[in-house]
Amino acid sequence: MIIGEGESERDYFTQLKHHIKSENKVENKSENLNAGGNFNIVPDKSENSDFKTIFERAEKNKEDYQWIFCLIDLDHILNHSLYDKYLESKKQIESSGNIFVIESCPCFEFWILLHYEYCGASFCHCDDLIKNKLKDYLPEYKKGMIKHYYPQIKNKQELAVRRSKESKDNRDREIQSETFGSENSCRISFTEMHILMNKLLDCECKI
Repeated sequence: MIIGEGESERDYFTQLKHHIKSENKVENKSENLNAGGNFNIVPDKSENSDFKTIFERAEKNKEDYQWIFCLIDLDHILNHSLYDKYLESKKQIESSGNIFVIESCPCFEFWILLHYEYCGASFCHCDDLIKNKLKDYLPEYKKGMIKHYYPQIKNKQELAVRRSKESKDNRDREIQSETFGSENSCRISFTEMHILMNKLLDCECKI
């Protein structure tokens, strides 16, 4: 199960799921496939959720899935001085063993940007990233429009995965030198989406 904050995450993974299943049908020439694309995405309608709501949903469903991935945007958490509370909740939810938190800073759209370029700049808000970077490649992009752009970015996913890992490695070095969650501060942008993507593209289990 993949639990996201809103429609951007939902639409991206819905498109990815369809793409994986389509490719598997072509390669295996079978309608009865188990490998790949076997995951659920929630919410199944437009909905904005905070980390508490996402973690509650994960806890409620943890017995029904082998793995649950919670997609968390950090911009709101950092900008509203919620990072310490978030870390406490994250530690508790991940102690279950099959729930994993996938962070993006400032937001999921940073993952989309990595399909086009690696970026080490900092952004306080998701809107800043969209306006100052992502629109260089997707001029009409707004939240909720990713399903229209998925066909042109799907072939760049392997590159985005490598850049995602690079961003996480850089973030880990950054966090060693500064207090990442300090109030009114922005840190290097990063995402952990490579962890989730590698799992999805390889898995034959129920997510």
